[in-house]
Order: sequence, then structure tokens, then C-alpha cells
Amino acid sequence: MKYPSYLRRHVIGTLVDNALNVRPPTSKYVRTSTPCTCFSKQLAYISCLSSRTQLQETPRPKPVRDFANGRSSGSSSNLSTSIENEVTTKANLVLHSSAVPDASVVEDALRACEQLASFLARISPSNGETPRLEISPASNLLSLEESQNESKTQRQKDIPWTISAQNAATQLISTTAYKVVTDPKVFITPKVLSAYVHVQSLLNRPRSLPEIFKLYASKPVPKSSSKSITYSHPSPRKPSAHIPLPVANDALSAAIKIKDLPLCFDIIESSVCAPAYRLSRFLRKAFIPVSGAALAPFAIYQLASQLSAYQVTMDSRMATNLFFGGILAYVGFTSTLG
Repeated sequence: MKYPSYLRRHVIGTLVDNALNVRPPTSKYVRTSTPCTCFSKQLAYISCLSSRTQLQETPRPKPVRDFANGRSSGSSSNLSTSIENEVTTKANLVLHSSAVPDASVVEDALRACEQLASFLARISPSNGETPRLEISPASNLLSLEESQNESKTQRQKDIPWTISAQNAATQLISTTAYKVVTDPKVFITPKVLSAYVHVQSLLNRPRSLPEIFKLYASKPVPKSSSKSITYSHPSPRKPSAHIPLPVANDALSAAIKIKDLPLCFDIIESSVCAPAYRLSRFLRKAFIPVSGAALAPFAIYQLASQLSAYQVTMDSRMATNLFFGGILAYVGFTSTLG
């Protein structure tokens, strides 16, 4: 097969240039003709497709509001409105109810407040991580400043909130939780009390906890009837009205965190110093020993009467009394050693 002369010149020139590592101008070896023009157009089209594939931009994800992970792509006003709607929607189911709300509805309302309080606690400037101390004092100061700047920059990237917006949201959540717990139709269960203490502890607003502790013991119990809601007044001294010790510890830790000494004393007085807690502790700690000590003489007398039947040296009644006195003295002496 015989090739055209211009194609032979182009091939030979390309081989010579590759051997000499020289790139000559295209116009010296390539003649502007129809076959060469089509070939260059195909190369240009293929390179255009490859560059378009490489430079293709990935689509951006849509902004998602995620309170649990502490991320949001909305503005400060939009996020504040979302938090307000989230809290008030759950709280209105309790506050605007014409009957006694179920415990699950009250717990859902406080759980929503608890989730949003956790979100606010993560983005709060006072909840930064404590940096690890180095050996040199100068390095400690530098690492402290760098960690504070990095945490501040990260919080600004995560949430575009101002301090006033955070305070407004904190006030809203704290007030809503307080309204839910103090509503006359709400019966405060141990789960409700624990959730309320956790919410106020996350928000660093535990000053209402002594009041709620007293209300937990003395709040009238609502009961639904056919026509209206009736209330019964419980005794604040009964053992079931005591504040659980883990809840009291959480409340005291929150008061210590904000460095309020009078509040610490009020929490201690309304929780572990209350008559209901003392009675509950007595029943839990001393009920078994006291019951055993009360029943021990009757059991010992029965044992002594059975042992007196196995002897013939003295009267049965005298033997029973001797066995009873000896066993009772032994049990009473050994029980005081522990």
C-alpha cells in the first residue's frame, strides 16, 4: 500500500524530532488537509471529555439540622426558632392538657429539653476541654492559648451563635422545664425528677432544685375523675417521698460547679436532711437487724424447749430457762461484735 507523501514526511519528521528531543512547529511537517484536521479535532474532543470528567464538581449536601451532634448550617435566628418550636411543642402537650397527662408524655417533654440542653452545653464557651500540661511553664501558656483559640474557632465553625442567642435559648429551656414540673396536673415521679435535675445541671441553673425537692415531697397528687381533676395531699414524711441519693448528688455537683455555697446547703437540707430520707434510710439499713433482734428471743425459746427434752438431770422447765438464758446471752454478745 502506498501512503501519501505528506504523511510520510510527517512520520519521518516526528521520529527524528523524538530522537533529538526537539519539538518542531507543526506547520513544518503537517499539511492542512482534511484527514489531519479530522484527527486533530478528535484529539481535542477526547481531551475535552477527559478534562470535563476530572473537573466535575461534586454536589453539595443539603443543610441538615442535627441537635444531637451539635451541627447546624442555619443562621442564629433560624436555629433559635427551631429550638423554641421543638421545646414548646412537647411542653404544650402537658401544659394545655385538660386531663392528667401520662408519665410518658411528661418524660418526653423533659427528654426534649434534656437533648437541647446537651446541645447547648457542647457549644457553650465554658465547656472547652482542659489542655494537657507540658513540662515548661512557657509551653503550658502557649498550649493553653492555642487550645482555647482552636476550640473557639471550631465552635464558631460548628454553630454561628452569639452569646445572647445562647442565653435566650438556655432561659427558654430552663423556664419550660420548670413550668412542666410545677404544673398542678403533673405528678412528679422519680424519673421526672431525675430528668429535671439533669436539665438544670446541663444549663448551669440549679437554683430551683431545692424548691422542686420540697415540691416532690409535698405536691398534691392529681387524680382524673369523670368531671374534673381531684387532688390528694400526701405526707411529706413518708419514706416514698425521699429524694434518691444519686439525684441529690447530681444537684449538689451542679451547685458546686457554679460556686454557690448557700445553694449547696439548701440542697443538702431539702434532700438528705429531710425526714422522709431519714426514715427511708432507717428502713433500708436497720429494718433487717431490728426485725432479727425482735424475733430472736422467740426463736431462741423454741430452740431451748426442744433441747430440754434431751436431758434427764433436771426439770424440763428449769432446763428450758437455762438453755434460753445461755443461748440468748451468746447471741446478744456475739451480735454486738460486728
